[in-house]
Amino acid sequence: KFQTNKEDKNNIIKSFEKVVLEIHHHLYDNKKASFEINVKKPEKYSQRTFVSFDMETDDSGSARTEHEKVLIFDLSLLFCEETRKRHIGTIIHDGGFEGVNEETKFQILNWLYEQQNKDKDFQYIVTINRDSFESLEKNKKFDFDLNTFVRANYTKTSRFLKQQYTQEKK
Repeated sequence: KFQTNKEDKNNIIKSFEKVVLEIHHHLYDNKKASFEINVKKPEKYSQRTFVSFDMETDDSGSARTEHEKVLIFDLSLLFCEETRKRHIGTIIHDGGFEGVNEETKFQILNWLYEQQNKDKDFQYIVTINRDSFESLEKNKKFDFDLNTFVRANYTKTSRFLKQQYTQEKK
């Protein structure tokens, strides 16, 4: 029954893949990516998964690329016309850029800025380590002033919730 439903929704899957390819093209300057949903026939009742989402990119395999694929997937959910109908219109990435290379960081933020200028209604909230963006700002990699989008700035002297957090030792 699920397989039949998947086939009925093929236009949604193709629409989603189109956005994946668009973002991938913006990041890597090629469309060597794919997105598929596979349905396995349940072999036993204890089988945990019978649906798998398979997204491949030009450079799949490394830990860095896996982080980038999460960003691409999440943004595709937000910007695909078909999935957007049920999306709340907000993405929050806490540390979403950790493990992502500098090139991808500014490319993703530039792409989001471009989407905003197309009057797309969305909110993207991300926590970033300021240090990792300083060289990008100095080299004028952004198509906009990053500081105009900063809503909060926390440091060792200006802490979030005015608390000093320590990890408990066991």
